[in-house]
Amino acid sequence: MQTRQSKDTVSNISGQILQQFCLVNDWTVLNGRMHNDNLGEFTRVSSMGSSIIDLSIVNFETLKIVESLEVREEITLSDLFTLCLAINLNKYTYLIY
Repeated sequence: MQTRQSKDTVSNISGQILQQFCLVNDWTVLNGRMHNDNLGEFTRVSSMGSSIIDLSIVNFETLKIVESLEVREEITLSDLFTLCLAINLNKYTYLIY
């Protein structure tokens, strides 16, 4: 698995606790590691700044069926972008928003 990339350079205690949880439990953050989000795009942009607040996290067994993760920068009434996770089950690709 490739090293996680992220446009968000700020880390806080909550992020550090989540990283430790993932490490101990064999889970991984998909943001910044997957096709269509290999740079770790921001998931929230507001007048206060930009951040990656929405994460897709899976265990290593589930990782086998993940095809891609995309941060869709669509214009909505929210300052949050939509995450689109593509998984492959039985030769079909499913999109999960």
